[in-house]
Amino acid sequence: MDKVFRFRLPESLLDTLQKRTDNVSGYVRQLIETDLHENPDEVRHILKTPYFYFARFIDAIDGDTVRLQLDVGFEITLNITARLAGVNAAEIDTAKGKKAKRFTEQQLRNCHMVVETRKREKYSRYLAKVYYHKTYDQFNQILQYGKVLGQELLDAGLAVRYDL
Repeated sequence: MDKVFRFRLPESLLDTLQKRTDNVSGYVRQLIETDLHENPDEVRHILKTPYFYFARFIDAIDGDTVRLQLDVGFEITLNITARLAGVNAAEIDTAKGKKAKRFTEQQLRNCHMVVETRKREKYSRYLAKVYYHKTYDQFNQILQYGKVLGQELLDAGLAVRYDL
């Protein structure tokens, strides 16, 4: 009997896979079953389990980098620097960069947040997807009804897509 596994794919990886095949799930299954030894990095990237945490906004370093306090459970919190996955805002010393930073601060201030992260990037910041909502405070509600900060920056014209 076959088992069903569900996992999330980063949007950038999904875009890459969709360029290679019309059937993403079949392609992933093929990678896992037959191509594991030939494509170990790609398979590891697909299967890497994301971690989700409630978070509190501390401040913005720039439009696409924020400091957050994560609730990691058992009454333990951790302050991290997170780089928004998949987007790149203008440099902070430009007018557009300052506008992006203000936008990020305004969006996240006094919000309920859930952060999805998988790994650190080359500058030791955690790559993260930030979900937020002003009123919903339950985990599933924030994920279902909340906004995604990176997408909001893209929609506002304050960032461009970027693969780290």
